Amino acid sequence: MIKSNHIEIVVVGSLNMDLVVRSPHLPIPGETIIGNSFATYEGGKGFNQAIAARRAGGQVAFVGKVGRDGFGDRFVAALDREGISRDFVTRGKNSTGIGNVWVGEDGANKIIVVPGTNNEVTPEDVEAASELLASAWVLLLQLEIPIATCTRAAQLVRRGGGKVLLTAAPVPTQPLPSELFEAISLLLVNETEVRQMATLLGLPAFNEGQEVEAGRAILAQVGSSLEGIVITLGSKGALWLSTQQVEHIDSFKVKAIDTTAAGDTFTGALAVGLQRGLPVPELLRFANAAGALSVTREGAYPSIPFEAEIERLLANG
Repeated sequence: MIKSNHIEIVVVGSLNMDLVVRSPHLPIPGETIIGNSFATYEGGKGFNQAIAARRAGGQVAFVGKVGRDGFGDRFVAALDREGISRDFVTRGKNSTGIGNVWVGEDGANKIIVVPGTNNEVTPEDVEAASELLASAWVLLLQLEIPIATCTRAAQLVRRGGGKVLLTAAPVPTQPLPSELFEAISLLLVNETEVRQMATLLGLPAFNEGQEVEAGRAILAQVGSSLEGIVITLGSKGALWLSTQQVEHIDSFKVKAIDTTAAGDTFTGALAVGLQRGLPVPELLRFANAAGALSVTREGAYPSIPFEAEIERLLANG
C-alpha cells in the first residue's frame, strides 16, 4: 500500500498542562512540606509522545482538544514551534487538561490528571481526520482520552494498513473492549502496568519480577490480534515479547534527575524506529537512548531529546 510521504506518525491523545512542584521528597498522606520550585510545562502523554516522535525525526500530526484559555494558546504555539501538524486540534468547551506533578530530589514522581477538554475528544473528531489516519504509518494512543475514541482511531489506522501502538496508561478500571484489542499492533506497558493489565483480563495475579510471565499470559489470552508487548523496565531496560520472540535490551547508564515523560519519550522514539523498519534490538536501543536522555533533565517537554542527541548516545554508549 502506498502511504503519504508527509505524515508518518499520528497521535490521537491528550494535551495536559503540567503544573510541576519540586520538593526534597514526596509527601506522605497528612504531611505538609516546603517545596523547592514550581513551573508549568506543556505535557500530557499524547503531547509528550508527539514531541518525542517529532524530535526523533518523524513527521507527526496531532488529533486532540484544548480549551479556550491561556493553556490552550500555549499548546497551539508549541505544536507550531515543533513543526507538528495541528489541523485536527480543536477548541473544546471545558478548560485545557492539567497534570499536577510532584517530583522529589531522587527523580521519582507522582501525578494527578484532571482531563478537561481531553474528555471531549470524540469518535466524531476522529472521523473528521479519517483521511489522515488512513494514510498513517503509525498511530500512537494512550488512555487519557475516551476509550471509544481510541477504538475508532485504531480501527481507521489498521484499515489503512498502519500500526497501532497503545500505551495502557492510566490503567483502566475495566478491561479494554475487544474491538480495541483487535486493532492494536503493540501494547506498551511498564513493569507495574503489565501485571495490572493481566489482572484486568481475569488472569492470575503476578508478582513483581514476573513481567515476562504476565506479558506471555496476556498474549495467550488476547490471541493473534496482538503482535507483541513492549515492557519498559526503567533502569533495567526494556523487553519485547511476542509469541515467537523475547528480546531484552539493557538501559543506558545515566544519572536520573526527573523521570517525568521518560516512558512517553521512549514511545515516541519507538514509533520512529518502527516506521523506519529497524529490527527489534536496534528499535529498542533507539527508544532506550531517547528515554535515558530525558531523565537527565528537568521537566517533561523540555527534557525530550533531539535525533542528533540520540544518535550520539547510541554511538558512544
